[in-house]
Amino acid sequence: SVQLNNQFGGFVVEGGTGVNSISLRGLGAQRSLVLLNGHRPGPAGVRGQVGAFDLNVIPSSVVQRFEILKDGASSIYGSDAVAGVVNVITRTQIDRPEITVQVNAPFEGGGETYDISGAYGFNFDRGNIVLAAQYQLREDLSLGDRDYLSC
Repeated sequence: SVQLNNQFGGFVVEGGTGVNSISLRGLGAQRSLVLLNGHRPGPAGVRGQVGAFDLNVIPSSVVQRFEILKDGASSIYGSDAVAGVVNVITRTQIDRPEITVQVNAPFEGGGETYDISGAYGFNFDRGNIVLAAQYQLREDLSLGDRDYLSC
């Protein structure tokens, strides 16, 4: 998953449990358009409702960069882009296997995060294929795990 939580000002994560979406300028994820390599991804959602694009479907190992259009772009992209546009550019040239392991552990304990991601690519004369996967485990952080929260 692409982790934008608390890393970029102006981004707000919305949605249900496990959903990672973008809300530019606090106008809601439905008003912030996410493009994937300049194209609109297919509709997504749960229970028959079309929701905002879930960034968890893009493994972080294939993300090259983000292009952010902060001005409203509804005249170009429609009402989905009132707050702005985020274009996720993915890597295309991956010619050797890559594996990344990351562990985040607070000094106080509780709330540990374990993340492993990998990618492998095949390049051809007229294109390429990239295979990527990511797994993340986030341990619970209970109220009693912090002394300053125990009243």
